[in-house]
Amino acid sequence: MEVSFEEFTFGKLGYRGRNVVAFHRGRNLAEDTLLLTAHYDSTSGKPLERAPGADDNASGTAAILEAARVLSRHPYDISLRFVLFSAEEWGLYGSEHHAYEAYRRSERILGVLNFDMVGYVDRAPEDLDLIVDDSSLWLAERFSRAAALYTSLPLVTYKDSTLQWSDHAPFWDYGYSALCGIEDVEPSNPNYHEVGDLSGTLDFSFLTESVRALVAVAAEMAQPVSEPPPPLGLALESQIQRGLLLRKRSVRVSWRGEGAYRYRVYRRRAGGAQECLTPEPLKGDSYTDRGLSTSLSLSYWVTAVDGDGRESNPSTLLTVRGQP
Repeated sequence: MEVSFEEFTFGKLGYRGRNVVAFHRGRNLAEDTLLLTAHYDSTSGKPLERAPGADDNASGTAAILEAARVLSRHPYDISLRFVLFSAEEWGLYGSEHHAYEAYRRSERILGVLNFDMVGYVDRAPEDLDLIVDDSSLWLAERFSRAAALYTSLPLVTYKDSTLQWSDHAPFWDYGYSALCGIEDVEPSNPNYHEVGDLSGTLDFSFLTESVRALVAVAAEMAQPVSEPPPPLGLALESQIQRGLLLRKRSVRVSWRGEGAYRYRVYRRRAGGAQECLTPEPLKGDSYTDRGLSTSLSLSYWVTAVDGDGRESNPSTLLTVRGQP
């Protein structure tokens, strides 16, 4: 992995902060990136003297480090970026800086999986709460499916865009899908932001199950490298046909085709299930989807099918936004 520091300044006095970033480059869709994040700073009633922060947020930090250790051993289509943020307790400054820089560079971030306080159990069995906004609900659904397959971890999803007190929130602000995993939406740990937030108060079985779920969903989303490779160079071209009484849209989906493969084109409406538009794989390097309502937001991706009928991982996903 490529490891670096990301320096930034914050506050009226220009305090200096530093995020820690590790990058595991994808093999086939390297420009698409999945982020796994946590903040590594802590606070207490005596922040300049003692702020152990075992639950808040050494637990989340340990989860990201372990996920990085496991996931970096394997190749994936999509890139993985592991980020430990500084200055969360001061006001989300580290994540705000990182999210802004990603937005400024027009980075294609598939999603953000943020862990904050995932080690304390007030009543067993403890559930992991997943915080999302409307545009990130799909992330909670992906997380839940992976967790059900590989763990016994109970999950509760909270779709509430007002829950913005952790490092997922700046990514929402810049239009990225982001999820926060936390032991309780309303902190139940009596040692929260106290000098008593020590490792002896944590439940490492719960923490282990939470990390296992994180690794499972990250591996699935990053797509382990397989054959045939996914199609590259996906592009969308949208055209609107105007009539006297109504408007219709057509979307041309294109990719860099290879003669040895046929292709399946998939579509998903916002909040809907996926549809395969070409159940019988087609030759060539484009497909036009016609007669569409202009108000719909539609996402498209393509897979390759080889001569033995094996289907590749999905290509990059691109979206056409609906118009009122």
